[in-house]
Amino acid sequence: MSALRMTAADHAALAAILDRGDAPGADYAAVNIQFHEALRAGAGNDVLACLLADLNRRSLPWRSAQFQLRTGRIDTSRAEHRAILDAVATRRPDRAADLMRGHMAASLGVILDLLAARDRAYSAG
Repeated sequence: MSALRMTAADHAALAAILDRGDAPGADYAAVNIQFHEALRAGAGNDVLACLLADLNRRSLPWRSAQFQLRTGRIDTSRAEHRAILDAVATRRPDRAADLMRGHMAASLGVILDLLAARDRAYSAG
């Protein structure tokens, strides 16, 4: 929905968020949260926003950990965010949805790896 509802000013705000995330020493986990929040708001769907807020609250510690424990994930996330922004800004909702699903799957994969490593360490300890 963001691809259909966001304005040029919204697109510029998304790009500014991503630019801040590219700055040396940026808190990428915080930038990631800001980017996703801006996309949620841009969709203009209160029901979806509430569902996602609950999911974010439950998963935030693990989503943020992926950037601290897998530093290469920052680079892949940046590229995924730029591609999503391009699809949203060029009003290609199907492409944006596909990219967002891929982005979420990549994050989930890293999180599952972190959980499995934690469980292995706990079992070995």
